[in-house]
Amino acid sequence: MKKIKILLVGTVIFSLWTLSSCKPKNNSSEQNSTSSYIENFNDDRAILTYHEETDSYSFRMNPLYRNSRDNIIVPNFYKEKKVTEVEENAFKDYEYVNKIIVSDNVNKIGKGSLSGCLRIQELTLPFVGETKTTNPYIGYLFNEERYTSYSLIPPYLSKITLTNATSISDGAFYGLEALNYVSLNDGINRIGKDAFNRCKELTHITIPNSVTYIGDYAFKDCENLTSIYAPDSIEKIGEEVFNGCIKLNYNYDSTSKGYYLGNGKNKYLILVNIASDCTILNTDEMCKVIYLNDKELNSLETINITKNIKDINITSSNGWKKLSNVSVHSDNKVYDSRNNCNAIIESSTNRLIFGTKNTRIPKDVVSISSKAFQNKIIDRNPSLKTLVVPNSVNTIEDNAFEGCIGLGSITLSSSMDRISDYMFNGCENLHIVVIPKSIDTIGNNAFNGCYHLETLYFGCSNEEYNEGKIHMDKKTSDQLSMVNKVFGWKSND
Repeated sequence: MKKIKILLVGTVIFSLWTLSSCKPKNNSSEQNSTSSYIENFNDDRAILTYHEETDSYSFRMNPLYRNSRDNIIVPNFYKEKKVTEVEENAFKDYEYVNKIIVSDNVNKIGKGSLSGCLRIQELTLPFVGETKTTNPYIGYLFNEERYTSYSLIPPYLSKITLTNATSISDGAFYGLEALNYVSLNDGINRIGKDAFNRCKELTHITIPNSVTYIGDYAFKDCENLTSIYAPDSIEKIGEEVFNGCIKLNYNYDSTSKGYYLGNGKNKYLILVNIASDCTILNTDEMCKVIYLNDKELNSLETINITKNIKDINITSSNGWKKLSNVSVHSDNKVYDSRNNCNAIIESSTNRLIFGTKNTRIPKDVVSISSKAFQNKIIDRNPSLKTLVVPNSVNTIEDNAFEGCIGLGSITLSSSMDRISDYMFNGCENLHIVVIPKSIDTIGNNAFNGCYHLETLYFGCSNEEYNEGKIHMDKKTSDQLSMVNKVFGWKSND
C-alpha cells in the first residue's frame, strides 16, 4: 500500500523580505539555502503531502487562510525532499494574494490551481501549464478549457517570469491583455503559434538565445510592443508574426533600404519591411530571415537571396506589378535557384516555394508550395503565359496560382493525382488546362473565378469521366459542365 503523509507546515505565505531575512538552522554542505529556510515557518498555512512512490512532496494551501494578502512561495525542498507538484485547486479562492512563486523542482501544476486568485498580478513559474508538454497554456491554471478562452483569468495579471521552460507552446499567453512584462529563461527553443497574441500591453520582450522558431501570429496585435530582442539563433518564423504591432521600432539600413529586427550584435537579423521605392531586394549580409508578409511590394523588380538566409516568407495581396527576376546566392545552404530558373527552391526537398512570371520550373522539382505563384503572373499583354509543369512534380498545394490573371494555359504533371483547393482561384484569363489521366480529384473551388475557361483536355476517357473517375464538388461540376472537354489526351513523359 502506498504511504502518504500530510504535514501542516509553517508559513509559505509571507512577504519576500521575510524570506530573505531567514537564517538557516543547518549549515551542512548537503543542504541548500532553499531547504534551510523551510525550517523557519511559524504558522500552518501550507499543506505538504509526502508521496512515498516518488519520495517527494506535493503542495497546496490551507483554505482556512484564503483571505491572506501575503505573497506565496512554493519551495524547492522540504526536509531535503523535493517538492515536485502543485495540486489541483492549490491556491483556490486566495482572492487577495498579489504574487505567487513556484520553484523549479515542481514538474506538475494541477488544473485550476490559481482559480479564484482574482487579484493576482505577478507569477513566477517553471513552465506554462500543467507540465512542460501537457495543457501548456496559462489559462489551464485558472480552469480554462482551451487557450482561446480567457474569461476566468484575472484582469490584473501583468508580470510573468519563467525559470525552467523548454518551449512556449501554442497560445501560452493568448489574450493576456494586461501583461506588460515577461521574462523567458534560456533553454527555450521555440515560441509557438499565438503565444503572445493579443497581449496588448506588452511593450518589450527579450527572446532567449536558444530560440530557433517563432510560430504563426506569435505577437499578433501586440499593439504597444515597441522593441524585440531577436537572437541570432532564430532560423524560421511563421505567418503574420508581427501583424498589428503598430509601434514596433526597426533598424533601417540605407544600403539595402530595409527595416530589420535584431539585437545588439546583429541589428539586421530579420528583414520585416522595405522602403516603398525599393526596386532590388538585396538584404544585409547578416540577415537570416526575410519576413515580408502582405507588404506593399509593387515597386520590387528583382529579389536576390543572400547566402545567410535560412527562412523566406514573402507575400503581397496587392500583386507584383514589376517583379520579374529572382536569384539565390550559390553559397546559400537552404535555397537555390538552379539552372537560372527564376524561382526559389528549397534545396533539401526540391520544393518550389516562390515563382515569378518568368519562372521555368526545373525538371527535378517535386512539389510547388501554397501561394508560390500567387498574384505573380499578372501580365496580360502582349500575350498570356503558357506554363508546362514537368512530370517530376507530384504535388501542387492549395492556392498555388491564385490571382494569376496573366496565366492563359497550363499543362499539369502526369505524376499528380489531385488539383488542390483554389489552385487557380481568380485566374480569370485561364483558357486551357491539360489534365493528365493520373488526376482523380479536383479540389473545392479549384477553378473559382476562371471566367474565360474554354477547354479542358482530360487524359481519361469520356466514359471514365461520366462514371465519376474524377471526384469534385458540385460547384466545380456545374462549372465544368459549361466548358468544352476533350478526352483521351496522352501525356508526353
